[in-house]
Amino acid sequence: MKKIEDIEIEQAALKFQQKIIDRSQLQPSVCGCKDCQKMCHTAPCLGTPFDMFAIQQIPEYQPKVAIVMNMVAPKLGLPPLLMLAPSFDKAKGHCSFYENGKCTLHEKGLKPLEGKMANCTPDAALIKATRLIMESWLPFQFQLAPVFFKKQTELITTD
Repeated sequence: MKKIEDIEIEQAALKFQQKIIDRSQLQPSVCGCKDCQKMCHTAPCLGTPFDMFAIQQIPEYQPKVAIVMNMVAPKLGLPPLLMLAPSFDKAKGHCSFYENGKCTLHEKGLKPLEGKMANCTPDAALIKATRLIMESWLPFQFQLAPVFFKKQTELITTD
């Protein structure tokens, strides 16, 4: 049974997602073709802070989420951004939530917004939606920076 706090977080996430959907004028996709599945082998989809917080509420999902520096953001007119995102499983060559040809988060209603909106047909509205998702991380840069840089320092000192 879900706790009231979890339900409130999920509702806030859905409201925030709807704002981005409305602003980008792109509707979520239901396509699951091979081309769409290839996206999971390229880079994990981005979620809003609400999306990623909801995913992290499930203990077994926590190891599959990482703080990353998004270096694509400058191509969309933003600074490099720190954000929580699904991990990329290098050994398997795909997103850590991709199993048996589908996203395990999708079944639970937790698929990050970019993944919900992505489809196999290139669309300028998806670029706008991706930028809006990235912008949603701007207020969290100061909170994420110490954790991100501490992890980077630990990686360097253990090698």
